[in-house]
Amino acid sequence: MKVSLRRTHPGRLVALAVVFVLLPLPVLADDGPRSAPPGIRVSAATIAKSEPLAATTAPAAQAGPSDADSVSFFKKPIGIAALITFAAGVGYAIYSTSNDRINSPGKK
Repeated sequence: MKVSLRRTHPGRLVALAVVFVLLPLPVLADDGPRSAPPGIRVSAATIAKSEPLAATTAPAAQAGPSDADSVSFFKKPIGIAALITFAAGVGYAIYSTSNDRINSPGKK
């Protein structure tokens, strides 16, 4: 198959020229080797010098939520609504696949 430049669409030639012109731009944009950021120990030492830590004690009662007072997500109204929505979606999907009335040759 012979391809001539006269029959080739001019838009393709322009797009190809733009690609070849813009291709080396990321290479030319490099600033050269960068210095590595300081290590975590150097950063931590700098922060420790500038901001001393205050010693605070947290009582055990304020450490976190208690499991005895928590209610399961699925016992809350929003959880029940989520379960009902999920069940309705699954039920409709099953109904939809079992009552599919399209009899196209491509489906078989």
